[in-house]
Amino acid sequence: MDEEWRNAVGWEGLYQVSCRGRVKSLGRIVQRGEVQQPRRERILKTFLNRGYETTGFNRDGIKKTKTVHTLVCAAFIGPRPDGMEVRHLNGVRNDNRAENLVYGTQSENQADRIPHGTDNRGENCPSAKLTVDQVREIRRLLETDILQTEIGAMFGVSKTAISDIKSGDTWRNAK
Repeated sequence: MDEEWRNAVGWEGLYQVSCRGRVKSLGRIVQRGEVQQPRRERILKTFLNRGYETTGFNRDGIKKTKTVHTLVCAAFIGPRPDGMEVRHLNGVRNDNRAENLVYGTQSENQADRIPHGTDNRGENCPSAKLTVDQVREIRRLLETDILQTEIGAMFGVSKTAISDIKSGDTWRNAK
């Protein structure tokens, strides 16, 4: 597929984005103090901000940072509908190809995390003290006469943690 370039929405005549997720500054004359200088067209460098590719724009000395996926989506899909956000269909935050982006609700975006493997529930949570196998063992032990306090001591967690597992307040996804 050829790389198609379109104006960055809100930055027409200054910047463009491609269907492959690249951003470029267009050639133009810029004012530097008293001097006008020609500026050639160039591909902008990006940096990661929380996993999302971001780049810097400048207009009249005012600098702004923009996420590449929102720029590509606005240029190739259209304006973002109210209450919607950009979803990455393959779950890779820095894959900003137009074909990988779509608008969706926050609920849809969060639901995408499960098939993408980026969900942070259960063992994937950085603060988790238990594994899925341990939770299954705790559930098995809860069906015996062993006290919740004793089960908690066996696994190094509080009685409250055991009670939350039993009631389904935590670890619902561990079956």
